Amino acid sequence: MSKKSNVPYTDISPLMSPKSVALIGATDHLTSFGGRVYQQMMGFGFPGRIYPINPRLPEIRGVPCFPNLKSLPEVPDHVGIVLATTRVFDALADCVEAGVKFCTVFSGGFKETGTPEGAALQQRLIEFGQQHGIRFMGPNCNGIVNFIDRFAMTSTAAIKGPRALAGDVGVVSHSGGLGQINVMWRAMEIGLGISYEASCGNEADIDTIDFARFMVRSEATNIVLMAVEAIKNGDKFRALAQEAAEAETPLVVLKIGATEAGSKAAASHTGAIAGDNDILDAVLKQYGCIRVHECYELYETAVFLRKRRWPKARGLAAVAPTGGNIVNLADAGAMYDLQWNPFTQATQGALAPLMPGYGKVGNPTDLTSAATGNQDFYRTALNTIVADPGVEVMIPIVPSPNRKEIGRAHV
Repeated sequence: MSKKSNVPYTDISPLMSPKSVALIGATDHLTSFGGRVYQQMMGFGFPGRIYPINPRLPEIRGVPCFPNLKSLPEVPDHVGIVLATTRVFDALADCVEAGVKFCTVFSGGFKETGTPEGAALQQRLIEFGQQHGIRFMGPNCNGIVNFIDRFAMTSTAAIKGPRALAGDVGVVSHSGGLGQINVMWRAMEIGLGISYEASCGNEADIDTIDFARFMVRSEATNIVLMAVEAIKNGDKFRALAQEAAEAETPLVVLKIGATEAGSKAAASHTGAIAGDNDILDAVLKQYGCIRVHECYELYETAVFLRKRRWPKARGLAAVAPTGGNIVNLADAGAMYDLQWNPFTQATQGALAPLMPGYGKVGNPTDLTSAATGNQDFYRTALNTIVADPGVEVMIPIVPSPNRKEIGRAHV
């Protein structure tokens, strides 16, 4: 299905997939934020041009260092700003003068401080961007990781070492630590490949919805995982959800700050107002988004959905070696309005020799302790059941941890 729609959209490709980048505040000290961002950018294999900017250094790691943006040989697509809060506006003014259109403001000290001064500074930042037509990520953020184009502008240690292979899972988060460690890194640990990751902090301008929509429209992304503290614009989110549904790109959403205590914590983290939990539930359900409640559920859900192998009906089947598991599965299916269709006579006939002494084999199927340690028995039962025309989804409860053998079943 096409990845295009008629939803109004600002193309953030120069931010996500630049051909040239500059980092204001780059250093050769890895104890500093600017040093870590520069190290990760250089070590990620970016094929474009990188311009470190620091008037006190002639070069950093063998790359010529420039005193300011005006001295660059070209206008970079994307400029990162790693400076003290008081110097951010001077850097943005330089960006405007140089003709830069996209920036990442890593610096903190804005609305997340919870002070009137911080809120005022963030409002000034918003107004500056609107007045001068410059779009920015942040402030108080940890940037971008783009595995597709080998571009990283972030300080996270989650990408240290050899670069992981690109995959088809997109990750969007307000929090750098949560999005890049608890979700992205953990997903890679279980074998998932990431296409893009964005940790947008206070999202004073470009927000989580903009990043998610970029990923939905990317042919490289088949599922988008969102860990959000707030959704600022309900209409904009509904448009994203509708477009994702049309593109058959699932959105899996972890809403943090759903409780009163969590909402207060979100306000102190990014200055976010968490919003109405029940309204979010209704919108997610309306557009077929999936809501989860723990970080690990984000990437575990991605394991099932990223290949887009959608069931054509609601028919489930399950097998387990114990009756307790069968009861638990039956309850779970009823809770989500799923169907445990009875097996056809042909399936019953094929299962009968495997389970002597049983009359009609039920669904979910209790294979009894006979399945424990008997891989041939278990595999044959699985293949018999998945061949039933009423079965769209198979849920095997594995009696012994032998992935190699179970993997041979045609499920």
